[in-house]
Amino acid sequence: MTRNPKHCQVLLDEVDKFCEWTDGLRTKPSKCHCLCLGRRNTRYTSYDPGLSLGGQCISTVTENAPFKFLGRKIDNIGRTPSLEGIVDSFLNDLNKLDAGVIKMLKLWLGLALTADSSTLFRGKQ
Repeated sequence: MTRNPKHCQVLLDEVDKFCEWTDGLRTKPSKCHCLCLGRRNTRYTSYDPGLSLGGQCISTVTENAPFKFLGRKIDNIGRTPSLEGIVDSFLNDLNKLDAGVIKMLKLWLGLALTADSSTLFRGKQ
């Protein structure tokens, strides 16, 4: 996120260079979307900044061209059935993942599943 689309383009170019350098990671411009807001009088409106990734144009989010985020369509003014619900669902999924990782760590270390989880994160003393 930057205030200037030119700075965004620089960041995108650096990400693309990094992916080429890794010789394994690839960018997928068809799954990328950008949202640029500019002030006109007292309202913010979205516009196309002309960003590209890997030589391909990145689509701009508008009212007529929403994008999917976690299975829900969102347009340029954030309309979606409960955006807060999407974020809460995402955080719940992360908490479940965290609990699963802790369970696997306990099994790997040979600890009882009922053992205090803080033992995994204590210092050597």
